[in-house]
Amino acid sequence: MHIECVNFTDPRTGHKVTILDTPGFNDSAISDTDILKMITDFLLNQYGANRKLNGIVYLQRISDPRFGGLNRRTLRMLKKLCGTDRYTNIVVLTTFWDILSKQEGEERERHIRNNFFRELLEGGAAYMRHDREYTVTGQRVVDRCLNYEGGA
Repeated sequence: MHIECVNFTDPRTGHKVTILDTPGFNDSAISDTDILKMITDFLLNQYGANRKLNGIVYLQRISDPRFGGLNRRTLRMLKKLCGTDRYTNIVVLTTFWDILSKQEGEERERHIRNNFFRELLEGGAAYMRHDREYTVTGQRVVDRCLNYEGGA
């Protein structure tokens, strides 16, 4: 288990971008504490190299029938890590829209937005959908993290 990085230069802004893929919490092969330590060590290393963290993308499967204990715990950790004054640096990205009916997906979305993500969204976090067919989702997420508001 390790953190995987993808590095590229954003063609519209010229900014160097690094996207991290971290192990998920509640993994049977590694403890949540070890995952947090891995992330912390990586971020401290980047900070020492004068690189800043611009955003965090919180992935949530819209297909999950309920927002269980693990989801709640992970969301609490995210809030504590960021602090309320940094919610604007968070993107809540819902996935797996293509395996639900539009009505069911929208009902779940309403539920999680109102009951779990309300504090983040009211604090300035962005909320986006990714349906695997929407090819510019990644660019929209990067734009948000870079505070880029130019046209597509």
